[in-house]
Amino acid sequence: MAPCTTLLAAALFALGSAPAIVHAAAFDQPAQPLSQALDQLTRQAGLQVLAAPELLRGQQAQAIHGASNLSEALSQMLQGTGLRGRVEGNTLVIEAVGTDGVTALAPVTVTAAIDRSAATEHTGGYTTSAMNTATRLGLSVRQTPQSVSVVTRQQIEDQGLTSIESVLERSVGITQNKYESDRGDFSARGFTISKIQIDGLPSYASNSFDSDAFSDTALYDRVEIVRGATGLLAGTGDPSATVNLVRKRPTKDFQGYAQIGAGRWDTYRTEVDLSGPIAAEGKVRGRLVSAYADGKSFMENYQKDSSALYGILEADLPADAVLSIGVDYRKSHVNGATWYPPVPLFFSDGSRTNFSRSTSTGAKWAYINNESTSVFVGLEKQFANGWTTKLQYTDRDAKTFPKHMGTWGFPDRVTGGGMEADYQSQDSRRQQQALDIHAAGLFSLFGREHELVLGYARNTSKTDTEWFYRHYGAPLGSFYDRHNFPEPHAGNGASTQQFEQRERAAYLTSRWNVTDPLKLIVGLRVTDAEQEIIANGVRTSARYRDELTPYAGVVYDISRNYSVYASYTDIFKTQTARNRAGNLLDPVIGKNYEAGVKGEFYDGRLTVSAAAFKVKQDNLASFDAIVDGEYRYKAISGATVDGYELEASGELTPDWNISAGFTRRTMKNGKESYLETTQPEKLLRLSSSHRLPGALSKVVLGGHVTWQSRIYEKGSGPGGIDAVQNSYALLHLFASYQAGDNLSFQLNINNVFDEKYISGILDGYGRYGDPRNVWLSAKYRF
Repeated sequence: MAPCTTLLAAALFALGSAPAIVHAAAFDQPAQPLSQALDQLTRQAGLQVLAAPELLRGQQAQAIHGASNLSEALSQMLQGTGLRGRVEGNTLVIEAVGTDGVTALAPVTVTAAIDRSAATEHTGGYTTSAMNTATRLGLSVRQTPQSVSVVTRQQIEDQGLTSIESVLERSVGITQNKYESDRGDFSARGFTISKIQIDGLPSYASNSFDSDAFSDTALYDRVEIVRGATGLLAGTGDPSATVNLVRKRPTKDFQGYAQIGAGRWDTYRTEVDLSGPIAAEGKVRGRLVSAYADGKSFMENYQKDSSALYGILEADLPADAVLSIGVDYRKSHVNGATWYPPVPLFFSDGSRTNFSRSTSTGAKWAYINNESTSVFVGLEKQFANGWTTKLQYTDRDAKTFPKHMGTWGFPDRVTGGGMEADYQSQDSRRQQQALDIHAAGLFSLFGREHELVLGYARNTSKTDTEWFYRHYGAPLGSFYDRHNFPEPHAGNGASTQQFEQRERAAYLTSRWNVTDPLKLIVGLRVTDAEQEIIANGVRTSARYRDELTPYAGVVYDISRNYSVYASYTDIFKTQTARNRAGNLLDPVIGKNYEAGVKGEFYDGRLTVSAAAFKVKQDNLASFDAIVDGEYRYKAISGATVDGYELEASGELTPDWNISAGFTRRTMKNGKESYLETTQPEKLLRLSSSHRLPGALSKVVLGGHVTWQSRIYEKGSGPGGIDAVQNSYALLHLFASYQAGDNLSFQLNINNVFDEKYISGILDGYGRYGDPRNVWLSAKYRF
């Protein structure tokens, strides 16, 4: 076993029993809503909370300054609230006090701390107590029979992650072959991630300029990731991972912040978030989030500005129903964008190049314009018998206008000659509608209560694209003179394509409470899928009816802290690749197996897991030939992936959060040759944050480490040389300081040791990863 694997395994499973809770000797907290203040305080003191929610609703906690014990901290925090706190064992009881000092209202509701199953903001944690991306059942990480991760709001803010791309770059088990400035392939377990969801509804995950993988994190509370096949809820797709972006929701108490930041390469960013009651004593709530960023890059000619605006209204209706409606608007403009990788990795004589990291084929006139608008609505109703129904619908319209240049060939070392340039301009519009409606609740059978989810989902997507080609194959002259390549001017469209996908499905999930320690989860999805491509007037279509995707998982509690699990699901994925005859390849079919052990400590605030997985697939597309200027593919049978993962996330102590994971996978086809070699076979991720003790408690220090094994592209260099990027490690650090009750500062240093590496490889070309850079931000909370 590799040294890094051994160390991580020891860290995960040295936790055979929950470590002793550490009680803080000093307390300092800013003024904030009482519910989140209590959550932060009890985490620090290692206590649970006993409280009536109506006591906390609308209450504001006072700041705590230098309290030497819990009693003093509570006295400062609860001043003016009409509440008091007392400790019974390991429980903090919050109660109302009359003017004569006698308890006026006893607590009536018990929670194992403030409810953290929904939003992760203000929890200060690196994990969540429940998620439903895998099964729609709202299970904890330990109860879910698959490998699941969550990147919380706290982790996003600590690491200074401003885009979903940056979140995925630091997530356990996720890799990226980033070979362009504004596109890149994300993968898990050796397969492309083709499913991104927003609030559980399908969105854009393809390798396109409008993918939600590049959206702004200001809009989201957390990112939930389920690795492996997720066909039960996600429908057709790869056995890689489903990424669910969970939007921020309105709050019943007013809260908000404004944040500004600046960094290397003249980069600037502002972010504003306001949330709270609007009318009817908080029964109508709203939230408004905006973000704007502008800056250059280490790459020549590159500059980008982007903006995001998100608004949502939420209203409590009669009969225990909640209605929400919102809009999500994004716009970006890029100058100096690259098309295909910007750096040739070889000279024409076969020797390896070593250009400056600023090297780019992004011309001064090249650009990408993106604009998208999403309107969404949700309705949720709670019935007296405990059942709930939920309806969600979204309509999105996105437009993309790129104009850029790419090069191919390998330059002469001295003259830079032997190159050619390719120019592309296009107009693209994508329209998508997605609907999901489901009911969930308990039912009794054989003397036990079980859980059931019944649902229907529908998703349609239509993309119209017109390409404008000029100077195809034009001589570049010299790679060293690439920035003098004249700007082409497009005329009439040279190529058109219309691509439409439709998917309808009914699904069922049930969780059977077989015995107290044994739970069985079974599910089934029945899918109808259609797709049609009209390319330059030539129509190609396919239909699939009543495709069955079964799911089965079992979880057995072997002790108070540990469970073992196993799961199985089928794989079904439609394909857009065509064979030499011009026909669409048959769908990818296969099976996904996983088994492992999970542990849970500190009332779910720390989880650990170890998993082994195996994937078998047939009809996997593999490049075959170029026919009429189009890449054509053949189907590979017998592709298999084997591997394992180790993961830990949450609190090691009340002041120390971690998110760590190691992944090892091997991918082969039936002839034992390796597939997807441009993604690493071994990957280590480690994020950490630690609040300093005592008088330094206003300071939080942390960072992130990424290590990945060698990647390569076979035979893509001159004379069939392999393009290789050896294993490398990156270190990122951060420090934050609470300057006052409402004001904080944070410094992030990325790529501390200024490692020079290739972030993506394609056709013997590559893109350098970001050099060392510094980011300083200030946040003021209202």
